[in-house]
Amino acid sequence: MLLVVLFHCFPGPLTGIGWIGVDLFFVLSGFLITGILIDSKGNNKYYVNFIGRRILRIFPLYYLVLFIILFLIPTFGGVRSGSNFDFYTQHQGWFWSYLQNWLYSFHGFPENLILVHFWSLGVEEQFYLVWPWVVLFIPERYLLKISLLLCVAAITFRLLPLTWFNFAPQYRYMNTFSRMDALLLGGIIAQLIRKNKKVLEKIIIPVGILGLSVFIIGLIIKRSLSFSELPFYYTAIDLFMCMILVMSVSNVKWIRNILRYTPLTFLGKYSYGLYVYHYIIYILLKYKLGNWLSLHLSYFSPVILMLILGIITVVSSLIVCVLSYHLFEVHFLKLKVYFRNGPKKSESTHKEVQPMNLSVETMRSK
Repeated sequence: MLLVVLFHCFPGPLTGIGWIGVDLFFVLSGFLITGILIDSKGNNKYYVNFIGRRILRIFPLYYLVLFIILFLIPTFGGVRSGSNFDFYTQHQGWFWSYLQNWLYSFHGFPENLILVHFWSLGVEEQFYLVWPWVVLFIPERYLLKISLLLCVAAITFRLLPLTWFNFAPQYRYMNTFSRMDALLLGGIIAQLIRKNKKVLEKIIIPVGILGLSVFIIGLIIKRSLSFSELPFYYTAIDLFMCMILVMSVSNVKWIRNILRYTPLTFLGKYSYGLYVYHYIIYILLKYKLGNWLSLHLSYFSPVILMLILGIITVVSSLIVCVLSYHLFEVHFLKLKVYFRNGPKKSESTHKEVQPMNLSVETMRSK
């Protein structure tokens, strides 16, 4: 989350790598969700409880922001965030149905970027709708193989010519089928860590180093942080993120201590709201406050003005997301008690795995 915020709010060569924060988010999400599904498989209301908890966590804030951006701003005007705002009002059906990443796959990045970061929320929600059924109906002995095959399918999909589906180049970065390997790799870690954690801990470091090496080679070859033309490199960085994940839930004390650091646990608690709000606030401030700063603080260099704008954005986003959580989101989160997992349908037919005690706040927030 922090990497993404730095990437968006402080654009520059040092923060240009921040987009990999989304990959870490995907890997972590696939790990947590798959673990929850495996542990609750066989429970009464398996899918209802799972999707009910996801809806209460994700939908209220998401649709509140959409209502503000797509209804209040166009209706009352005056706070438009730059040119081509109508792109969103004209295509708003994609957003209300969580299909915005497909919209971007066909049209590419719009000129106005106020909701462009919502593409990852679309990928997540589509994964949440489908993956529980896969875990439920695919026997455990085949689930790992299916996950690996789907990872290969994702890489293959990124290799397809754009003309086949009339896609824009961005589909390799934003399309659900293009990015599902990150979520699936997290799911593979969740499966392996329950089957043979010691073996996983032995193999994950060389695998992660290999992934990082391939990623660095990609940087050298491309001399760019954009990998849309190199389909294997997204998977490479995802493998490195898997290594970080496994080390964080294993007995690597220094990583666990870092993740328990108070500022990071704070960010973990409010990470969803921070992700939703930060870029919207940045875009709004950029078109309003940015012009004012350039006019009245022209004696500062553009870099200093960018830093000022970024700091104001981050502070504003933190205030907004904390208020949003305690005044709005928490009321929906309390309703999760109605979607607790009940007893197994048949205790004898499902081997219950003791849920992992993950100490990182970002993991508990799921």
